[in-house]
Amino acid sequence: MFADLARQYAARYKVKPPTGGCPPYLKGKVGTIITCSLKTAEGKLAIEVKVTRIEPKTFETQYTFESVR
Repeated sequence: MFADLARQYAARYKVKPPTGGCPPYLKGKVGTIITCSLKTAEGKLAIEVKVTRIEPKTFETQYTFESVR
């Protein structure tokens, strides 16, 4: 999941993909929230990831993310 998050972060903010990590498991339930750590050129960030949708047939998980202040 972290690789996808890093790509989305880089695309949203037009920066190089960050390094870092997320907890090993994101529960596939709408509303689930985890906090990932990103390391960017500006420093370390805590990013909150929230599950917004689950595709029932494929279990594909869609999520949003925001910086935790």
